[in-house]
Amino acid sequence: RDRKYNYLCTMKRLYFILLAVVMIACNQHDKKLIADAENMLQNNPDSALLLLNKVKNLGRMGDADVAKYWLITAHAHALTGLALSEDSAITFALDFYRQQQPVDSAALRKAQTFASSYYWWTEQPEKAKKLMKASLEESKKSGDKQEQLLVLHGMAELAILENDMDDAEFYVEELLKQDGGDKNHADLLNSLALMYYYHGN
Repeated sequence: RDRKYNYLCTMKRLYFILLAVVMIACNQHDKKLIADAENMLQNNPDSALLLLNKVKNLGRMGDADVAKYWLITAHAHALTGLALSEDSAITFALDFYRQQQPVDSAALRKAQTFASSYYWWTEQPEKAKKLMKASLEESKKSGDKQEQLLVLHGMAELAILENDMDDAEFYVEELLKQDGGDKNHADLLNSLALMYYYHGN
């Protein structure tokens, strides 16, 4: 009986050791998928999303990896022109980067930008504006022009959506000034023209 008991205990320990080895291997594979998705994000966001969809063990990963996963996912959705209304988990990433020490300023600014887009898509304009303004200020401090343009475009769109003429004018003009002209912003200019028309101007 003792020999049988010892054998069962040994097998149980081996099982848990094997399980731990398998879990570590799975986590390493998932981390590589996330890193590869991040590397191809700018040039091929569709392929980045396909890689992210292959991650299987997100619930067993650390908060840093989970936050990175949701940040890249939201970024890929934005780059492919998809609505961020289903990206509620970006708020997890935002909370993580706010509390992280030392602060990863670039990741925090991105999380603010995409969380504001999520709030915008889910019709929470006040939360969206608050995050956009914070993100814009930090983008100016960092000197990241592309980030500034992204946030300004979002703020202009939100002002137009709310029929806020003053903010719409201000952010569209600021965007054109920063981007060196109107070549990339016909959609905003058309929307602003319609606002002028309906306001009798």
